[in-house]
Amino acid sequence: MASDKPKFIGREALVTGLAFDLQKCVDAVDDIVRAVMKAFPGAKATVQPRHEKYLPEPLPAGFKNARDVWEAAAQLYDVVDEPLIYVAGDVTLRAYMLGRAYCVLQQDGTLSLPDGKPISELNNAPVIGIYGPMSDLRGNSMLTREESQKVQMAIESLELPGITYTANDLNPDGYDFVSSRCVIGTVRFSPDAFATGKAELRVRCVRPDGTEVTTKPQSPLN
Repeated sequence: MASDKPKFIGREALVTGLAFDLQKCVDAVDDIVRAVMKAFPGAKATVQPRHEKYLPEPLPAGFKNARDVWEAAAQLYDVVDEPLIYVAGDVTLRAYMLGRAYCVLQQDGTLSLPDGKPISELNNAPVIGIYGPMSDLRGNSMLTREESQKVQMAIESLELPGITYTANDLNPDGYDFVSSRCVIGTVRFSPDAFATGKAELRVRCVRPDGTEVTTKPQSPLN
């Protein structure tokens, strides 16, 4: 979690919080995606940013370019809520290696989280959301219980320190048949295993109306 007393200086919002080892996180993502691909053999596998102007790249060849995109994005931000989307057949993994977070510059000049909570509660730990088939670049269906179990077994077989998989069943007391799409999976990266310590973080910042605070070089993720 981030510390108190954030500040906004020049072109960026600067917040003291936990920094994460990007290379180590991306190594883990590559291992996780490869494990999911192995769990669904024969499925078409691709990776791409979420914006429509990018065409999907086939995996495993696309792993290197995906890493290059993460490294280029990290030249601009330490924290930005933009994913790369990895697809293995009917399983979609939205990887947020620079944190699924951003901040808002309020009219009084203070920084907050999008939900109005104090910036001191910033949680920029990397996370992967795992869904079912991708209907478009902005929306996904959910996993079946059977798919979620296969994904969980594949990830847990890696025995990666600091990596946990959680299945959120949105219909636990309803239909029992495994074909119903009612599960969203989440992979979390423990700070104990992936954080490098406190640092001043460059956090994507917007105004309350959602517009960017300043004109910055375009992120490779969007």
